[in-house]
Amino acid sequence: SNALAAIELPESLHSLILSRVDTLPEAPRRTIKVASVIGRAFDVPTLVRVYPELGSEQEVGSHLRRLRTLDLVAADRGDDSYLFKHAVTQEVTYESMPFSFRAMLHERVADDLETTQPGAIDLNLDLLASHYWLSENTEKKRVYLVRAGEAAKANYANDTAIDYLERAAPLLDTPERWRVWREVGEVRAVLGDWPAAETTFREALELAEAHERPSAIAWTQTSLADLSRKRGDLDDASRWAE
Repeated sequence: SNALAAIELPESLHSLILSRVDTLPEAPRRTIKVASVIGRAFDVPTLVRVYPELGSEQEVGSHLRRLRTLDLVAADRGDDSYLFKHAVTQEVTYESMPFSFRAMLHERVADDLETTQPGAIDLNLDLLASHYWLSENTEKKRVYLVRAGEAAKANYANDTAIDYLERAAPLLDTPERWRVWREVGEVRAVLGDWPAAETTFREALELAEAHERPSAIAWTQTSLADLSRKRGDLDDASRWAE
């Protein structure tokens, strides 16, 4: 999705795809638009659960067969599974919808994932974080950006961890924001970006001091001491440790 967003489509291609979608009858047009929010691959039951307004599974299946004959989607695994034939078609279809409608659908897709696969939340953290980030559900954004960031950190996907946690931080209250900001500093220290790590730790320290939280202050000073030790600045490390 990020890679697609970086592609500048020729205006003629964009217009061609958009005109093909816009000239569809209403029911198949709504179906392909909802599908574009779910992702490159999608299936009939998910479409019906996410947006029951599309009709029954039989009706949605019929719409998708129509879209398939027009070469907009292709069959995937089994009768009920499909994918966008071209990623660009998904992107243009997605961008043609109002922001508020897309945000509502992203929340529904994420909620469907939580509801239908409750035992696979950890496996779906990236998907959940992505969909909730594009929704207007601030509470779920907080929860899943932090969980996805901490999971990425545990798996040494450090750049991904920083991305998730940086997006989460402004949404959090101060105690949680301090904790997450300190984690960002730790990841930057692991990456060897010591100036950025120090800046982040100092910002975390300001948060802790502003809200007079002695334990948070002490933990952040410990992080600064450890960072100074790694840099070979033992005098600074000693000062922070004291």
